[in-house]
Amino acid sequence: MKRFKNFTVIILSFLVLFVIVFFCEAQNNSEWVFDHWNNDKDNVFKLAKEQDRYVFLYIGLQGCPSCERVSSVFANPENRLSVMIDDNYIPWAYKLLNADISSIPDDTIKRFIYELLDKKATLPFLFVINPDFPDSYDKYLAGSDLPVSIGSSGITMLQELITVDLLTGSALTWYKDKDIVFSSAKEQHKNIFCMIGKGTSPSSQKVMKQLTEEPLKELMDDNYVLWYSADVSEIHINTLAEAPNLHTLPYITIINPEDPNHILDVVWGDMVDVETLEEIIKSHIVSNEIIASDHIVTVSGNVLHIDNRTINEQIQIFTLTGQQIATIRKNDYTVQIDASNFPKGVLIAHSSTGWSRKVIVQ
Repeated sequence: MKRFKNFTVIILSFLVLFVIVFFCEAQNNSEWVFDHWNNDKDNVFKLAKEQDRYVFLYIGLQGCPSCERVSSVFANPENRLSVMIDDNYIPWAYKLLNADISSIPDDTIKRFIYELLDKKATLPFLFVINPDFPDSYDKYLAGSDLPVSIGSSGITMLQELITVDLLTGSALTWYKDKDIVFSSAKEQHKNIFCMIGKGTSPSSQKVMKQLTEEPLKELMDDNYVLWYSADVSEIHINTLAEAPNLHTLPYITIINPEDPNHILDVVWGDMVDVETLEEIIKSHIVSNEIIASDHIVTVSGNVLHIDNRTINEQIQIFTLTGQQIATIRKNDYTVQIDASNFPKGVLIAHSSTGWSRKVIVQ
C-alpha cells in the first residue's frame, strides 16, 4: 500500500511538472510575430495590393530582450493590437540573426534600419508602409520610444502608431456625426457626399488626395455637406443590393437628406478616378446652391458687404455646421451687414433667390 502511494505521488509530480513546463512554453511569446506574421516580402506586398491594405513591418533581432517584450505584447489578445493589425494591415516580420546590418540583402530594410540608428533609436523597429510607396514609410516607432515595462502608456503608443486617420491634412471640412450631417444638409439645402474608407486603404488615400485638389475641391466645398465614416456597416443596404460584390474601399454615395433611403449615385474602389468623381459631383448639385460668380460677398473690418444685380432677396448667414446666425432683407443692389458678433472662420451667405457664397470672418 505504501509502495503504491509513493508511486502515485511520483506520477502526480511528473504530471504537475509537465503541466508547468507546457504552460511556460505556451506562454513564451518572445518570437510570436516571427511565428505568426509573414516573412516573405514579395508575398506581403502582393497581398497588400490585392487586399487594399497597408503593410506593418516589424524588425527585430534574435535574442533581443526589448524585441521579445514587444513581440509578447502583440501576442496578447486583451490589448487588441493583433486585432487592429488583422483588420487593417498585411503584417511583415523581419528577423535579424545578428547585429551585422551590412550583411542584410534587402536594401530597403537596410536603409530603414540605418535611418533609425542614426536617430539613436534601438530595436525593435516598427513601420507603417503604404504599398504604393514601398521604399518609404509613413510612420515608425522604435523600442527606445516605448517604456521599459510596456503598460497602458506603451499600448496607447502602439495603438496610435497603427491608427491612420484618412482625414489628416485634408483641406476639406468633413463631419463624422451622422445627425449633424443630415441636419446641416437639410438646413443648407444640399445633398450629402458620403465617403466610407480607411486610412490604411491605399485606394482611400488616393481618392482623398483627388478630392482635395482642384477642380474637385471647390465643387465639394461649395455644393455638398461632407460625411466621412470608417464604419463599413454604414454602407446603405440599397448600395449592397445594387453592387453585391463590391468590396474595395472607398465607397462613395450621394444622398438626398430629405429622402435618405434613395441613393442618388454610388461608386467604389477601382471605379473611382477624377473624371468619374467630377461627373458624379456635378450631376447632383442642388440647382439653387450653385454659386454664381456675379454675386460678390466680402468682409471689411466688421462689415459684410453683398453686391449683385438682385434688388429683392432674403439673405441668411450660416456657419459651416448649418447654424443660422443672421437673416437680412436686401432691397437694393448692395447691402452692408454688421458682422461684429459673427463667429470667426468660414461662413455661408445664402440667398432666397438661390445663390450661395462662402466668406471668411477674421
